[in-house]
Amino acid sequence: MANPRRRYTIFQIPKSSPDLPALAQKYKAVRLSALNQTPEVYFSSFNIESLFSDFNWMERLTEPNVEIFICLAPNTTADDRVVQPLDAEWVGALTLKGPISREDFEVLFRGPEITTVHETRWQLYNLYTAPDHRGLGIAAVLFRAAMERVYSYTETMFPVEVSEKPRSVRVRGMVRENQTGLLETYQRYGFVEVAKCSRAEVLSTIGDATLVPVEEVQKWHHKCNAVIELVAELPQGQLSESQNY
Repeated sequence: MANPRRRYTIFQIPKSSPDLPALAQKYKAVRLSALNQTPEVYFSSFNIESLFSDFNWMERLTEPNVEIFICLAPNTTADDRVVQPLDAEWVGALTLKGPISREDFEVLFRGPEITTVHETRWQLYNLYTAPDHRGLGIAAVLFRAAMERVYSYTETMFPVEVSEKPRSVRVRGMVRENQTGLLETYQRYGFVEVAKCSRAEVLSTIGDATLVPVEEVQKWHHKCNAVIELVAELPQGQLSESQNY
């Protein structure tokens, strides 16, 4: 069981770095571990992604408008040394896609058009916490890091000094059927269910439509999974820049 006194740090994988090949291998290990441990949670599968080449994993990290947040667990609590991502244990992950155009965002669910606000749209997926670190708030830490990115971008696009309309963000997630625990986690953050979707539709929204198997049509195209959304106004104050918890 993980030591609850350990200090976790959020690391956003860079798009360009001399360490990118090594980071891709670290991410590959975490992602395949997640798919292998809890296949019922994810819309892809271990059988699909275990066939990815090294180039495919590099593409994951450098895809435009996609940010991958990693939760790092320091190897020691004896001092305050800066955690090095390649040396640390990766114990959680979350992917954020966006901003997304209204047209692309509405592939899964078309809500009422709202013209009285400036709104940016985003999608969260691939939330993961390592088994030995569950129950310690890592999902909340990752969610906060992603939302800081969402709010920061929206603030830059629509500065309060020049914006004549209220500013808001719309963040979408998808939850596999029967995953009530995960759904309740998102609901604690303010998400509400707005529609149902298939596994194939989810993979399409994140650019992975080609991964959908041609067989098992019912399994991949049955609309039985929850589409959830969070709509929030932009905070008036500045969010904390600290990402250590």
